[in-house]
Amino acid sequence: MSNVVGIDSSGELMYIGIVIGDIVSIRRVWKYICSNANISEIHMSKLLLSLNKKILKLLSNCSHDLKLICIRLNYPLIRHRGRILFRRMPKNLLLRIVSKLIRESILAIINKHCQKGYALSVDREITKILGIKSTYEIREAVELADIVAWYNLRSSRKSDLGVA
Repeated sequence: MSNVVGIDSSGELMYIGIVIGDIVSIRRVWKYICSNANISEIHMSKLLLSLNKKILKLLSNCSHDLKLICIRLNYPLIRHRGRILFRRMPKNLLLRIVSKLIRESILAIINKHCQKGYALSVDREITKILGIKSTYEIREAVELADIVAWYNLRSSRKSDLGVA
């Protein structure tokens, strides 16, 4: 196993965050963020905005050994448009087809960035909806991916996120 890939989402699969790196770098970055933010786990939606901003700055300071990727998915819109276009198709069949197409696209992006083998660590929501399963449970990778997905969701909303 040369690379670890962490995948998480924000905003009901509006954004998918992906973190790719070796396990040592991922754990080093995660530990650096947790120790400097004085937290034991990273789950951005459960933290105060001021702490989220600090975590984002910490990630940007130490993530040079990692690949941070964000995919704007907007799963609710894709699902809705699919139902409009294919009204006569059974809902479960349509959702399986949509999930398969999205899953294959996400895995193609990962394969583009990981020419060698990799361990996949995926948030439960993504496994449940898209069927992408973890090969290893590496919490740190998923939590770092949560930062990437959260930031892109927040910046898309043009909220009061003023990160310098």
